[in-house]
Amino acid sequence: MVERFALSSLRERSPTGSEWSQYTVHGLAADLGTLSFSCWQSGPIRVISALEIAEYPDGVGSGPQWHISITNAGKRPKPHHVRRALRAFGMVGAEEDNHHPGNARHFWVPVEFEAHFDMFLQQKRSA
Repeated sequence: MVERFALSSLRERSPTGSEWSQYTVHGLAADLGTLSFSCWQSGPIRVISALEIAEYPDGVGSGPQWHISITNAGKRPKPHHVRRALRAFGMVGAEEDNHHPGNARHFWVPVEFEAHFDMFLQQKRSA
């Protein structure tokens, strides 16, 4: 549930690795459901990382989700570009949903899912 999270303390995902640099896109406006976002680039790979309120993958309700969109210098990214970006932003295993037209590939992880998964791993380690 959204109430369990202090949304004001959550931010979009940032990449690991020094090869990523943050940049500004003038005229890029956040959607009404966007809580925070940033733009990143590593070589030809460009990523917009956001924390958004969006419909859950199962279609039942909505809540905070991490979302990254990946392009290859504005073109459709190749599979190795996608793998590299997913690893850098800690989103391996994210659900792909490309319901918008364009070249970007979009990946989503519900915040609540990740919190439950982290709790499961901690319980498993302490057992």
